[in-house]
Amino acid sequence: MIRNRLIDVFFDDTGISRCIGRKVIKQIRWQDVRLVRVFDSYSRQERKKTICMHIFSRNRAHPSSTSGGKIVICECPMRHGTFSELIAVMNTYITEHQISIESTVGGETTHPDHLSYIPRRPTYDPIDWYNR
Repeated sequence: MIRNRLIDVFFDDTGISRCIGRKVIKQIRWQDVRLVRVFDSYSRQERKKTICMHIFSRNRAHPSSTSGGKIVICECPMRHGTFSELIAVMNTYITEHQISIESTVGGETTHPDHLSYIPRRPTYDPIDWYNR
């Protein structure tokens, strides 16, 4: 389980689930994962570039359905666990279920066989910011 501020992401042998509180809002079984798309994003709150992932299902369900569609995971401060732990868990299941990856980082699209994580630096120096 990886927890960020509001939404929990659960990984187990059956699949990946996204929950708010105790309610499952989206669930995709590993054998139904079609693609993991990784891309750059910018966090206004963190004031830095971050990494986001869309996990796409083979099933194109109605947006209000809990199965199908996609699950979005963005790098942000976690309540439990770290983003690098999330990447390690994802790599285990990606290898086991032969899931395709599409990565568009820095404007360049690649198709790696596993996810890698390089922490991003803030675009400002927090110490300088508070000393102003």
